[in-house]
Amino acid sequence: MALSRSDHGSTVSKEGRKLVEGNLVIAVVVVLLFPGFQHLPRYFAPLKFGIPNAHDGFSINRATERDEDLVVLDSTSTSYPNKLGSADLSRTTQLSGSNQRPLAITGLRQVLRDAWAMTHPYWFSEDRWAARGLLIAVIALNLGIVYINVLLNKWNNTFYDALQDKNYTVFLHQLIRFSWLAGLFIVFAVYQFYLNQMLQIRWRRWLTEYYLREWLTKGAYYRMQLVAGQADNPDQRVAEDVPQFIASTLNLGIDGMRAVVTLISFIAILWGLSGTLTIPGSSIRLPGYLVWAALLYALAGTWLTDRIGRPLVRLNFDQQRYEADFRFNLVRFRENAEGVALYHGEADEFRTFRESFSSIIRNWWGIMRQQKRLTWLTAGYGQA
Repeated sequence: MALSRSDHGSTVSKEGRKLVEGNLVIAVVVVLLFPGFQHLPRYFAPLKFGIPNAHDGFSINRATERDEDLVVLDSTSTSYPNKLGSADLSRTTQLSGSNQRPLAITGLRQVLRDAWAMTHPYWFSEDRWAARGLLIAVIALNLGIVYINVLLNKWNNTFYDALQDKNYTVFLHQLIRFSWLAGLFIVFAVYQFYLNQMLQIRWRRWLTEYYLREWLTKGAYYRMQLVAGQADNPDQRVAEDVPQFIASTLNLGIDGMRAVVTLISFIAILWGLSGTLTIPGSSIRLPGYLVWAALLYALAGTWLTDRIGRPLVRLNFDQQRYEADFRFNLVRFRENAEGVALYHGEADEFRTFRESFSSIIRNWWGIMRQQKRLTWLTAGYGQA
């Protein structure tokens, strides 16, 4: 069936509108959901391999003649400033024995400051030139993907015009053009993913060595057990949270950049296709009305997604913590297997395992319920 030019125009307009909507959602979610990073410092708070400040609400007086490296802290001590690459635990966690309320991390400025404190040491380390080169390559490939998408959108217009006009020469030329556009897209997509992974593993290697060195320096691993009561499972946080933090940071930053560039690119196309709308009952003329409609639609969807999905930030953080606690209990049992066998403590250990795992199940059900609410919204909103 031949497509009329008006039908084709409406098809391209609809595709352009959906592209603008989808990418605007990503771009705005980066801004609205970025406060979710407020829990990232909590992932890394246990990796602050120093002594928390006194206003955290504890008082310690532990020192021995044989352990001169241990410190004596009182309620006025202000030693051991925060290490680079971590956040102050006191701002997000209330330690036991303290009557002080936890200070909430609010505002994008504070979130960005914390994120920068955790990310920038690597970009100024001895591996900085390789890291920056890989990052530039990944960004360039992502921009190339956006440019190819714009070319494919224009190709779509020319290709369907050739079908409508039954122009075999143009039709064959567009098939050839599509072949090399698709080939370039595949090459760019493969290598941006490959180089992204290369950057992740180099960053992870450096950051893991950094935290392990800090953890093992001057008995920090021991002092943390004495004073940082909320610093749970630092070993597992190094193994699990470091790669997740790196992957989330790169994906959020690069995908956000690509979404903004795609948004700018396709807004120009949609603006040209939408024309001018005269508002009924008035003489007001609205140029590029499809652009404004797409923006309002995307902003409404993003706001709803933020409202419904925000509890998942805390639930996912708790899930990681409960999983780490459960693994720690299993490892502790294995390391003390002889003592458990001698005192026949299997029943007590099994009870501990069940209690630890019950927290995982309870929190998982919370994630399931929240994900269900979010899926109701996203699946329904995407069909509009």
